[in-house]
Amino acid sequence: MRQFFLLLIFNIEIAIDFSLTQAMFPRRTAIKINAQKEYDSEALQTASAEGNEKLVQVLLDRGAEVNAQGEAYNNALQAASLRGHKKVVQILLDRGADVNAQSEHYGNALQAASWKGHEKVMQILLDRGAEINAQGEYHGNALQAASLNGHEKVMQVLLDRGAEINAQGGFFGNALQAAALRGHKKVVQVLLNRGAEINAQGESFGNALQAASFNDHEEVIQVLLDRGAEVNAQGGHYGNALQAASRGGHEKVMQVLLDRGAEVNAQDRHFGNALQTTSRKGHEKVMQVLLDRGAKVNAQGGHYGNALQAASRGGHEKVVQVLLDRGAEVNAQGGYHGNALQAAASEGHEKVTQVLLGRGAEVTAQGGDSSNVLQAASAGGHKKVIRRLLDTEAEVNAQDGGYNNALQAASYASPVIIAPTGYAEAGIGPTPTTLRATIDQGYIGPVQKILDRRFDTVALADFEWLRDLQELGYASEEIAELLDLRDTILPGSALSHI
Repeated sequence: MRQFFLLLIFNIEIAIDFSLTQAMFPRRTAIKINAQKEYDSEALQTASAEGNEKLVQVLLDRGAEVNAQGEAYNNALQAASLRGHKKVVQILLDRGADVNAQSEHYGNALQAASWKGHEKVMQILLDRGAEINAQGEYHGNALQAASLNGHEKVMQVLLDRGAEINAQGGFFGNALQAAALRGHKKVVQVLLNRGAEINAQGESFGNALQAASFNDHEEVIQVLLDRGAEVNAQGGHYGNALQAASRGGHEKVMQVLLDRGAEVNAQDRHFGNALQTTSRKGHEKVMQVLLDRGAKVNAQGGHYGNALQAASRGGHEKVVQVLLDRGAEVNAQGGYHGNALQAAASEGHEKVTQVLLGRGAEVTAQGGDSSNVLQAASAGGHKKVIRRLLDTEAEVNAQDGGYNNALQAASYASPVIIAPTGYAEAGIGPTPTTLRATIDQGYIGPVQKILDRRFDTVALADFEWLRDLQELGYASEEIAELLDLRDTILPGSALSHI
């Protein structure tokens, strides 16, 4: 009889626990919570994120691991800190939560609280031993996280508690760059007043001026320039501030930079120069300004070799016309595609191909990644461009390059773009079924199509960081280019993933 009552009491306790969990997790009512320790730990993270103090206590009493790692919130303390649940944070710390436990995205609980601006939670964490300058993968450190979201009070607290103002790390390089990128003028001023190095170099955007120029924050740019920012400082993805502004088509910012001494023809090994950068994006007005301010239309360098090739690759017909009218050499050699005609044909830009042919582009010219224009068009499966090229006497059996001839080029590309079959039968190798496999086999052109069609599917696991690039405004085509140049220009935290 005694055993019966003990069993009855135990089952009542389980029923109470389950009813609480059912209220919190209506989609998971089929899971028996009393039989799932692993589930208890996952539930602890979700309950902590929701600020449910009672359920947190119940789960901990039932044996949920307070420091267990999970996918959604990394751990319970970070979940509560991110959502600003002060009492839950205290409960977890009292029950043994590791205040400095690391994770991939938010780094640690202090960074999570700082990023969201939860000052009281941050104070609790610091009082309980949180390392104020602890490094994390994405946000770098707590000060950078607070600066990125413009939390001035939180940033002041961190600085008063000993945060290193010029600490490097994370995707945004340092706190000043993070604040400049988001256009937080007051935060930028506070950081400068507290000793931030204005020209400090960082991974992704080179320096604070380049970061502000990238996102068109004119007021922040003026502050930085007035405080001594070097207008021609090199570094980062876009080489310098002028190229960063040109990429986004930010005409007013570009004019400010040029008026303050920016070198219009400054070179960068990745994107060449400002004219090439803006031509690639199709910003006609900005391109006209650069040309009027002395940009050299045939300047060589960068991934695409020159501005005409960059514009042709992007399919920007009007920009191509303007460049040709301003003296661009239609058959200039160089860059990834070899020449402008091959760049246009590789992406199937029929109108641009027609313009270039009408202006004297040599259809038999050799060079570039695909060796000749017909192979470039065939590799992409661009039937209309192929017909136009054949009408202009392109040599269908021309031998050279990685594809040997146009027919082999078509057979290589179509399994990825059209129907993923036939690789083994053709003796080419296994069919690439993932983004990594496609990159590893060298099919960078199809990568863009994969990103266009199935971005949410492929931007996972080792490629989850691609979402950060998308949030910053990178198009799938630009992301594909970064993957193609992965040995040199990927953002710092992403280097380890390729």
